Amino acid sequence: MEKHKSDSSEQKEVEKNVIDWLRINIDQSIISKKFELDGVNFQMDACTEDGTILCEIYAGIDEIKAGQKRKIITDLFKLLLIEKLLDQKYGQSPREKYLVFVDKKVKAAFEGLKLETWAKKGVETFGIKILVAEISKEDRQILEKAKKRQKMK
Repeated sequence: MEKHKSDSSEQKEVEKNVIDWLRINIDQSIISKKFELDGVNFQMDACTEDGTILCEIYAGIDEIKAGQKRKIITDLFKLLLIEKLLDQKYGQSPREKYLVFVDKKVKAAFEGLKLETWAKKGVETFGIKILVAEISKEDRQILEKAKKRQKMK
């Protein structure tokens, strides 16, 4: 059966390797985790068990289109909401927040956005760190193949 264009299973597979990269580079035990906070379920791409480190991973490559920009901004909002709800539930704690890209071009495109300057200001104001994870040549090929399949006309 052929995968639907919107199927993101390849990106999810690469995200597992990014989590391994984060464990080494942040030097913490990082996992993918579901949170139930204030009656709402959240899936965190990567975090510590106690939520003191929160990470959203964007596994897109080469360029970002309008819908992808919205996805990244939604991920940023999710980071802040989870931080706030964790603080309300467990008391304020210093939490590190990361937006993790797998492609330097995508990071540069995000940082170079002119229309969404408020989003960039939010990243600075709320102390969200931006990283670029190193991925293998094989993972890059998986993402390139997925990108071709997912191309919308």
